[in-house]
Amino acid sequence: KSGIIGIILPEIKHSFYSEIFEEIDEICLERELIPELLLTEFNQFRIDGIKKQIIYQKMDGIILAYHTLDFSFINEKTCPVVLIDVPDGNFENFDKVIIDNLEGAKEAVRYLIEIGHRKIGFISDTVTTKKRFDGYRDALKEKNIEIDEELIEIRGGRSEEVGYQAGLKLLSKKDRPTAIFCVNDLIAIGLLRASFELNIKVPEQLSIIGFDDIPVSRYLPIPLTTVSQPIKDIAREAVLLLIDRIKNPEKPCVTKKLKTSLIIRKSTSLVNT
Repeated sequence: KSGIIGIILPEIKHSFYSEIFEEIDEICLERELIPELLLTEFNQFRIDGIKKQIIYQKMDGIILAYHTLDFSFINEKTCPVVLIDVPDGNFENFDKVIIDNLEGAKEAVRYLIEIGHRKIGFISDTVTTKKRFDGYRDALKEKNIEIDEELIEIRGGRSEEVGYQAGLKLLSKKDRPTAIFCVNDLIAIGLLRASFELNIKVPEQLSIIGFDDIPVSRYLPIPLTTVSQPIKDIAREAVLLLIDRIKNPEKPCVTKKLKTSLIIRKSTSLVNT
């Protein structure tokens, strides 16, 4: 055995991935494993290089954030693989660590409803798991609130710019939402910027909830209410699953589903009627 574990991530600019790697790195070192960070940057040339590197370096196993490469690669079963950041219900032939995106989103939108909001918008990129939209929809349905397609914005990209542009559009409507659920914190930060430019006060005139609880979310001028992912647990479970798979290659596949938690800060308040 080489003792080398490949950690394949799309990027580390997004703090979710940088934090995941830091945690995995720490756990690997505790167990005298060598974590090798491999970034795809959503680039096919890089992906082809990673495939060769894994074979050349004789890696013992891989922890892979699912949407980072074509799946012909992991189907080759070059070595044991554990998936993280993967949609629930997919890739049944692999060990994986997932979070309960559906319940996390549902809890966020339920909270907005509890504090009086009925016109609740939704902003997403095209990458983030569909389960977060399903949670938004289900929470509205539970309270018989009709889904207004005019309040839903799904755009390409995964950044503040998505939240900013979608926010300008939603908040310029005559019948604008009183609250918006964003599928990640970067989108929520872009939305905060749009609301500031349009002179819409947060949280007095608009409540905003994000998802991920990235470090900056608590240090914003208006600290962000958000859904926290258990990053330490995701990393630990992924490493332990991989070690177990390396030792027991024939054992049945395991899915670990971890709970999120709603962190209430200053970007949400009772609806202003």
